[in-house]
This record gives sequence, structure tokens and C-alpha cells, in this order.
Amino acid sequence: MGQRHDPCVLDTFLAAKDFMNGGPAQPWWHFTPLRKANKLIPE
Repeated sequence: MGQRHDPCVLDTFLAAKDFMNGGPAQPWWHFTPLRKANKLIPE
């Protein structure tokens, strides 16, 4: 089926979404705990 992508790509999208919603600009790695806490991808 599809290809596995680096989970950090999702962190980058989370950072972009937060910024576009008015949040401060932050590095993508600040969103890694959020991704892991919400289990957005299987580990």
C-alpha cells in the first residue's frame, strides 16, 4: 500500500497548523510530545 514517512513530518504539519491558527512560530520538535500524547501515528 502506501509508504511509511518520517513521523517528524507530522510534527512539521502540526507546527504549521498551530502557526496558521495564530500561535507563535515554534520549531517542529515542540510538537513531538503532542503527537505522541495523541497517538496520531502508530509507534
